[in-house]
Amino acid sequence: MPGLLLPALIASALVTAAPAQEVQRHSTVYFTPDSVEVVPEAEPALDYVVQAMLAHPEMRARLSGHTDRVGTTDYNLGKSQRMAASVARYLSDHGILPARISTIAYGETRPAVATADGARNPLNRRVEIELIGG
Repeated sequence: MPGLLLPALIASALVTAAPAQEVQRHSTVYFTPDSVEVVPEAEPALDYVVQAMLAHPEMRARLSGHTDRVGTTDYNLGKSQRMAASVARYLSDHGILPARISTIAYGETRPAVATADGARNPLNRRVEIELIGG
């Protein structure tokens, strides 16, 4: 069953108007336990991000890495940075200049779903992608 849940959760997109006529697009990609690598199921959402950024050269991506509460706080902070770096690498490997990508690591401090310490939750193992400008 966990194999079925992950693809269903891989990507969500929302387009909202922001101040100063910026358009922000928001997507989320999820990660399997104990991995910082982009899963194949996330590639369509990331390809959408790449296409949007290629179509809008002024657009920037802000990548926020998050983990569940398995492991120490320091470990999860590092893991969330590696997850965000993995998404940044995917974008740059597909033609997006690294100067247009910023990453931030939150570790376990901003869960999508509140859990007890040590609890695994697939919604918390994620990188949120904000596209700014364009």
